[in-house]
Amino acid sequence: MKAFVCAAFLPACNENGDAIPPCRNLCLVTKANCQVSMEDLGLEWPSELDCDVFPTSDENPHCISGPAEDGLPLRVVIHED
Repeated sequence: MKAFVCAAFLPACNENGDAIPPCRNLCLVTKANCQVSMEDLGLEWPSELDCDVFPTSDENPHCISGPAEDGLPLRVVIHED
């Protein structure tokens, strides 16, 4: 959850100063992990975090995909063509 929230509200920037958004998949995983707890508290997923507004890694290969397998907090997936 921390990776998604940080990427959504405090995004990293590329060398041009453009924000690097979280990937849609990271949003979907975070939402799925939080949904039961939020429902138990009578809360709904915030509309400003609608996962459909975030790009897929195919749409934006630089989006934040989530925690790295080595346990580091965030990683940026960059696909070289």
